[in-house]
Amino acid sequence: MIRIGIPSRKAENRYVFNIEYVKALAKAGAEAVLILPSTDLECVLPTLQGILIPGGTDIDSKHYDQPNTACLQVDEETDQLDLSLIQAALTRKIELFGICRGQQIINVALGGDLIQDIPSSITSSIDHNYSANHRDKKKGHLIQIRPQSHLSDLLPASIEVNSYHHQAIKTLAPGLRVSADSEDGIIAAVEGDKILAVQWHPERMTDDPLFQSLFDDFVRRCAL
Repeated sequence: MIRIGIPSRKAENRYVFNIEYVKALAKAGAEAVLILPSTDLECVLPTLQGILIPGGTDIDSKHYDQPNTACLQVDEETDQLDLSLIQAALTRKIELFGICRGQQIINVALGGDLIQDIPSSITSSIDHNYSANHRDKKKGHLIQIRPQSHLSDLLPASIEVNSYHHQAIKTLAPGLRVSADSEDGIIAAVEGDKILAVQWHPERMTDDPLFQSLFDDFVRRCAL
């Protein structure tokens, strides 16, 4: 079975693991493997075919050489775990899938930076800082998928997604290319060599086959 590493997150002095990622990967035929800050990466990485960098709290802006003006609930242990996994995946040419914070820290790891707070930085009619999904009455917002991107093979040219972030990619890192945009210009998805990342939360919408297809595609690529 394909094994996908997922770094832990912290909540109330506990390491946590979002079951929605586990279910989406299991539906795609893969096993999720929890990676803790204490995990010996040299031992576990050879057993993995992919790494999913999930959502979470803000990334400390020191990792992209900016003073902290709006980053909230930063945690150095979490940042270091994600950065170590991303670098290991790049070195070993392991498939990477980033979600929300995952997209942001992949961009940071490759040399890009972030908008620390969307509402105070850009004028937008979109409220990015709320969670919506297909089970909610509240609507999400539209994104446009760029032609000839890998994402365009999976999703229609325009699709409604959920949103739960106040930060986003500012300067795109070398080696990444934009594959989707929000209507206000926020980067909604990126891709690169063995990398796909999205700013929204598809794991919350896997009742829709289109969003489950992102996990299915990730697992297929991991199996190659």
